[in-house]
Amino acid sequence: MERYEIIDGHEHHEHMKCEQCGEILSFDSDIICNEIFKVAHELGFRITQHSLSVQGICKSCQLKSNLLTKI
Repeated sequence: MERYEIIDGHEHHEHMKCEQCGEILSFDSDIICNEIFKVAHELGFRITQHSLSVQGICKSCQLKSNLLTKI
């Protein structure tokens, strides 16, 4: 399944994908982005693009399956 998004002033953003329903949630995290670039700099690596894929079970699917727990 292809997905297109309009990037409105946010050069970097990350995704979380639900393994059960396939919902994709986009989020911004300066902390994660800064850490990626910090490690790249330490390794002498020049990033031309990056992505982060996080998979799990969304809140809605957890509620349907009674899997929702407090973190």
